Amino acid sequence: MMARDYISIMTETAPDSFDVNMKLLLPDDVAATLKRAGELRDIADNARKEAAVESRRAAKALRASGLTVRDIGAALGVSFQRAHQLVKG
Repeated sequence: MMARDYISIMTETAPDSFDVNMKLLLPDDVAATLKRAGELRDIADNARKEAAVESRRAAKALRASGLTVRDIGAALGVSFQRAHQLVKG
């Protein structure tokens, strides 16, 4: 809005008679840091997905060995409700 007002005043034109397109240019080091942050987020997302698969696998193995969902929850450090979801999932 400030840029539009400035241009309007300096060119003596109506503020709605032109478009203003701005592009933010980041310093190279900041752009590299943000790129690395995105890569790390992707790695973390994949690790969470793999951890969920492994948790389900462990819950199902414990269930197959005869443990109750309460015992499975205690073994995995989750509630029995979550253990039930893992066993069924």
